[in-house]
Amino acid sequence: MGPPPEEHPHHGQNTNTVEGEVDSDDEEPCVEQSILEEEAEDADEAVRDVEEHYEHGTEHGDHGAEHGDHGGMHEGHEQMFRRRFFISTILSVPVLLYSEMLQEWLGFSVPTFPGSEWINPIFAIIVFAYGGIPFLQMGVPELKDRSPGMMTLISMAISVAFVYSLASVVFPTQSAFFWELVTLIDIMLLGHWIEMRSVRRASRRMSRPARPTNVSNRFYRPRSFVLVEF
Repeated sequence: MGPPPEEHPHHGQNTNTVEGEVDSDDEEPCVEQSILEEEAEDADEAVRDVEEHYEHGTEHGDHGAEHGDHGGMHEGHEQMFRRRFFISTILSVPVLLYSEMLQEWLGFSVPTFPGSEWINPIFAIIVFAYGGIPFLQMGVPELKDRSPGMMTLISMAISVAFVYSLASVVFPTQSAFFWELVTLIDIMLLGHWIEMRSVRRASRRMSRPARPTNVSNRFYRPRSFVLVEF
């Protein structure tokens, strides 16, 4: 019998160790590639967020400019209603003082003189011409468009009161509505002045530029990957 074959107890173990090292070397590039791909996806998502916020800010700026134009228009209407309200209110005082109905209700009297009976009609006509005409002018477009609104309603109210009061002067059978007419015009001017002021303030707030959302200032956008094996 010949000599027994030599055993190599560590040969198989070395082989497995080498194969394991080869497998681990093959897995490392795959892991690195997956990490880089995840980073690339995160970077692309960050870029999309930045672009969306930029487009939103641009659109908001254009929209704000439009609101700025509307704000200037509302500011002009606000000043007009404010001026006409104060002047019409001052002109309404003689009408209220010489109204027989208010004198009876409140228990006061004012001195009369020749021609004092014309105080109410004259001052009411002035208030209607100065404070009421803007409502008539704004109500005409609503009637042309066949879409009556608030201006149409106000125009009808003050027009009916004005015509009826003038008719009562010519045919003195009924009491006139001069003090109701001037009071209605004053209240409508006050309400529209407050409304225009609120709209102007709201438009000014909306015209302010939007604040940019906090987005990370540093981000990477890799376009390609080059894997180098050592």
